[in-house]
Amino acid sequence: MKFILLLLFCINVYADGVAGLDYIVYAAGGATPSRNTNGAILSSGVSTSLNYDWGGGVVMGSGRADGVIIHFTGSILWPGSSGSKTITFYDRSDDGFYMSIDNTVVINNWVEQGPNNFNGSGTITLTSGQVYAIDVWWYENGGGAVLQLDWNIGNGIVVVPSNNLATSSSFFVPTLCCGGSSANFNANSFNVANVQSFINRATSDSQVYIEQLGNSNTITITQSGSKNNYIEYYGNGSNNTISISETATSNAAVNYTELSILGNNNTASLLQQNTGGSKGIFTHVNGNNNTLSLQQKDSGNQYLELDISGDNKHIDTLQQGSGNHMGKISLSGQPTDLSLSQSGSSQQSYSINFNCATTGGCPKITIQQGQ
Repeated sequence: MKFILLLLFCINVYADGVAGLDYIVYAAGGATPSRNTNGAILSSGVSTSLNYDWGGGVVMGSGRADGVIIHFTGSILWPGSSGSKTITFYDRSDDGFYMSIDNTVVINNWVEQGPNNFNGSGTITLTSGQVYAIDVWWYENGGGAVLQLDWNIGNGIVVVPSNNLATSSSFFVPTLCCGGSSANFNANSFNVANVQSFINRATSDSQVYIEQLGNSNTITITQSGSKNNYIEYYGNGSNNTISISETATSNAAVNYTELSILGNNNTASLLQQNTGGSKGIFTHVNGNNNTLSLQQKDSGNQYLELDISGDNKHIDTLQQGSGNHMGKISLSGQPTDLSLSQSGSSQQSYSINFNCATTGGCPKITIQQGQ
């Protein structure tokens, strides 16, 4: 019954952007033209993939077969399973090609040339699940026209898939649920670094939804009220600090938090407490060196569900007070430092799933149950 009541809040909210990259075609001429936006704009739109061979035909709806520069912008997602990896990118181009990722030049092959497998290449270290800004320039002077971007992520050299490219970084943010009436509070994306956010709201049926993109942010949310408190937070970045506190002053109230973090070196602390009512925490974390502190206190049933992947994790969980306690934990990656404490006068149960058949050894797990 608890889960049905929570789902009644939900409507769909969609992420921004589409698969592919934005592009603008500019008029140019001559060998190795300057990379700039001074030429006349000939066409623009969204490129689903950087994989073209126009031959002697018209380039990208520009009305020209020669004498053009195209500027592609957007975001790229490195989809590895965990950790960081050095990725090699390749270009097959006629004529010049230039690419940077997060302002780091990866390929600078800005010359007159025919297409070869491959004209240029470059490497960059990317973190799995992270989204980066990508900037690509290409020009065609005369003759044939070819543009192709490939990478090797461990399964050979292939064209970078369109579903790893997007016109907006928020395209890669999972679809969130839960809108609400005009009386509810909605906090949207903080897409800048070094943001300090404080949300303090004492009300009934308080609902807070945050999509946070970037690094070194501090997010603090405090909720209290006589009915239900609902928080859904999605973070994509590293070195962020998230503090969440929910306090309900009615024994019929529900405290619910869903926390999703994608990145490294993040710290999150969650506290749910009240005079009664149920409490639920659902946490999904993917990355390395993340630290979690999760506490559920006072009366009422308490449910905690963790799905944690990545290396060097530190997790402290506490369920304390009257009411049934349940902890469901899934771990992957090594090593792990996990502490689970359940104390109270009612039922206490937990399940922990992990695989310690690894050279890293079994995770360090401490369990304590009692009155």
